[in-house]
Amino acid sequence: MAKPDVSEQPAWQRNPVFEFFASLKLAVVLLAVLIIAAIAGTIYESSFDAKIARVYIYGAPWFNLWLVLLAVNLTASALSRWPWRKHHIAFLITHLGIIALLIGSLIGPIWGIEGFVQLPSKVNRAFSAGAPLAQTHTSLRSRTATMPRK
Repeated sequence: MAKPDVSEQPAWQRNPVFEFFASLKLAVVLLAVLIIAAIAGTIYESSFDAKIARVYIYGAPWFNLWLVLLAVNLTASALSRWPWRKHHIAFLITHLGIIALLIGSLIGPIWGIEGFVQLPSKVNRAFSAGAPLAQTHTSLRSRTATMPRK
């Protein structure tokens, strides 16, 4: 697709800072760093523990900074197409969806709930009355629910 004539673009789209944040080169660098970090996180998880990977990779401030920069890049990229036309709908929906995922990954550790439920099985009889039935963890507190005795 041909780039619109510079005279048709609003002044804020011609700003060098905006052009930097909307650039494809920045997106490639951000994605490359996030991919390498995800590979390192996967190796940490398999070698040590998921908690270690969460502390040193996924929960680290530098990782969250890269996610925020990617969200800014996607937002600037979507705004660089302003004014939007009908053929931009798929482009905008895709970028908005990725931005929503990034926002979820940033607020999940703060307000999210993580947990598991242990289900009884015919093969595994280790599940008994009084054993923990469900455990949930939030950033603020931890709860354990036990199965009532009959």
